[in-house]
Amino acid sequence: MDYQTFIRSTAAIAPWFEVLISEGFLFHDKDLAKALPIIRSIGLRMESAMYEATGGINTQKGIIFLMGLSLFACGKLLGRNNHFDSDEFRETVGAICKDITQNELVAGAEFTKSHGENMFKKYGFAGARGEAEGGFPMVFDHGLPQLLKSEHLTHETMINALLAIAANNTDTNILHRGGPEVLNHFKHLSMKSLLDFNDQNYHDLMTYCLQQNISPGGSADLLAVTIFVWSVLKAF
Repeated sequence: MDYQTFIRSTAAIAPWFEVLISEGFLFHDKDLAKALPIIRSIGLRMESAMYEATGGINTQKGIIFLMGLSLFACGKLLGRNNHFDSDEFRETVGAICKDITQNELVAGAEFTKSHGENMFKKYGFAGARGEAEGGFPMVFDHGLPQLLKSEHLTHETMINALLAIAANNTDTNILHRGGPEVLNHFKHLSMKSLLDFNDQNYHDLMTYCLQQNISPGGSADLLAVTIFVWSVLKAF
């Protein structure tokens, strides 16, 4: 996995974004949970395109799920009342994912196969599913407030948003590679860097990631959702 695989992956999945928006716009069933199979079906086609573009490397499986929900929910809101409201967006995402943790992680625990599913089985953390079912608390409670401090999207505000998410998120990517102690220390260093951002604190965080061979992929996915929500809010 490197920069070029991410570029190829992004180019491969981007054409499906419009499809997700359109499907949300055209969805009229009152039971929003019925939207999840539609989103999942599109997501599987996006995964296939991703793997074809990257030679079988999983670069963006998490973002396919989270952005799939976000784009569909945004299309649903625009189709209903032609405006975007943060609270309605969160409610819509949560309703689409109603009981997803129970249905897919608790009831289906014996069929676990992904890192996220295995981390739930081992530690009880629901990962991306729990985040979606809760209406993206990491995005709205931690990441977005950092971006909204500025009128413009800057490198500094995006770093602060990532640090705010990482300091609070139970990132199953890190949990899988390092376990609870490594995750907790990573969160501590992220919070330290957020509260007192300087070269030394940020260097300590990056060095720890390299030493432990960890990457906050889950938090990075949530940053992408945060940037998407910020962009939509600015557009409306």
